[in-house]
Amino acid sequence: MAEDYADYQLGKKKKSDYTALVIISLAIFLLFVTVIYSYLNSGNYLLWKLGSDDPDTREWAAAKLISKGSKIVSETLQTASDESVDMAARRMAVYVLGELRDDEIQKEVEKLFTNGPIEIKEEAAIALVKSGDPKVIRILTGPYRRASKSLKMIILHALGELGLPGALDVLAVASSSEDEDIKNAADEALAKIRNRKR
Repeated sequence: MAEDYADYQLGKKKKSDYTALVIISLAIFLLFVTVIYSYLNSGNYLLWKLGSDDPDTREWAAAKLISKGSKIVSETLQTASDESVDMAARRMAVYVLGELRDDEIQKEVEKLFTNGPIEIKEEAAIALVKSGDPKVIRILTGPYRRASKSLKMIILHALGELGLPGALDVLAVASSSEDEDIKNAADEALAKIRNRKR
């Protein structure tokens, strides 16, 4: 009888040890899943993914960053400004900043438009247009006269997208340009504004 009781206690202890091992394993697994999930949703990981070769991955990362809102502004701004970062990632970072639509962020996007390379200026112009703020006309048209042809094309496109009456002066001058591309871009922008008024 004592042997049966000892065997029973030994079996009970083995079962208890097995249960504890299963619980510890599940806890470690859940901790691992939580850490991986947190990392995959961290700002740094998502900013890194903005430079992916896969457009779907870039769009996914941008959407996740946008959903984080103002919590990721400084990191996103740093990515947009960092010359060592891949240009595709920098452009997507400017896109994200433009989607957040905040006055302080808009000031930073204005700086990117003013001081960034042409690729960043293009994305910044689009981001400024999305703000819908009439004062961006001044920001966009300020450098127009001394801008390169490619930047002029970007500005004209942005003014057409913005569709505000304040853009008409620059567009009217550009539509009489001797450069056929500039003239066409200005005419398209004017047409967009006219069509919006209907």
